[in-house]
Amino acid sequence: MAGQRANWPEEAAAGEDDRQNFLLVHGGWHAAVHWNKVSEQRAAVGHRVCAIGLPGSGLNAACPQSYLRNHFTAFATEPSPIGGIHLADYARAITAQAARGGRRAEQPGRRPAGDPAGMMASLRSAAR
Repeated sequence: MAGQRANWPEEAAAGEDDRQNFLLVHGGWHAAVHWNKVSEQRAAVGHRVCAIGLPGSGLNAACPQSYLRNHFTAFATEPSPIGGIHLADYARAITAQAARGGRRAEQPGRRPAGDPAGMMASLRSAAR
């Protein structure tokens, strides 16, 4: 499962070097949409902002059918539809999105997004 694809706004005009890139990563049980207010505020003062949806998360996340049917006996044994998604998948999604932004991205990481954020830093260091 892929996360929601987010896009960076166009590159800032020449001479606007004081503007920053912000890559916003949601925490558990959330989605990129939860960063809307922060994104609007940062963009209003000229920063480039991109909120990423992590794989298996967000508004289109898969949920066990037994949970949706309130069949909790079956829920105890039904495999999770996102059971194959791991922190490394989050880190790769974050790293790929940061690379699309071109310039250095400031990323506020919160748990559980804080763990993949740290993994992203490790992946970027290893690639150098």
